[in-house]
Amino acid sequence: MVLSTTLLLFYFTGVFFYLLFNAVIPLTTGGGWRGIADVLAVGFYLLGIVPLGGLALMGLGVIGKWKDEQASLRLHATFVAIFLVVAHVAMIFGMLNPTLL
Repeated sequence: MVLSTTLLLFYFTGVFFYLLFNAVIPLTTGGGWRGIADVLAVGFYLLGIVPLGGLALMGLGVIGKWKDEQASLRLHATFVAIFLVVAHVAMIFGMLNPTLL
């Protein structure tokens, strides 16, 4: 579990920086966004690195290692729930017509 979460964090970090430098920055400086829905979709997608990082740090024992088992499970479930909410918000705004908002 620790290895898979850590590998997923490294992969998503690569995707994060790739999209940041090849999509977000060029679209922002060039005025290429088609609407606020596009900005929100990409922003929430990239925000997914925060709860995923928390899960990886938890798996590596950096955070939450002094908690008992139930508190540790609660923290893990919280990170998973935050990741799911962020991913679904990104998906919803990604499916919207960019000119709708």
